[in-house]
Amino acid sequence: MNLIQFLRGLFGGRDIPDPKDRIKESQISVSKSKVVINQEGVMLSRIANTESMNPVIDAGHNALFIKPVKEDLQVGDIISFKKAGVGNIMHRIIKISEDKDGWYCITKGDNSSVSDGKVRFKDIKKVLVGIVY
Repeated sequence: MNLIQFLRGLFGGRDIPDPKDRIKESQISVSKSKVVINQEGVMLSRIANTESMNPVIDAGHNALFIKPVKEDLQVGDIISFKKAGVGNIMHRIIKISEDKDGWYCITKGDNSSVSDGKVRFKDIKKVLVGIVY
């Protein structure tokens, strides 16, 4: 079984859900010498070598993030969150729900076989809006 077959199995035969479009085309300006994204609060991070999000994101890629809004997150979004004893993790949301403690999401790396368990909004630091390869 290859990665695509595995992911389709995880999502009931469907492709991996797309992240939400957060940057509109009207917010992007391209010239011969630069690209400008007109979005407040964009953060740049260089991706570490973990292989959990291959082939979408890999070591050395540059990722653009913004601060998340809980009501704006959806299945398919790629988030960066803090996990006790592990540190920062960047994985895709595969489920959103609520329990007695409130809102949570379940995340998993596209190239991982197991989920990260429940992630609370207070632990989510950033949501991915772009990747520069």
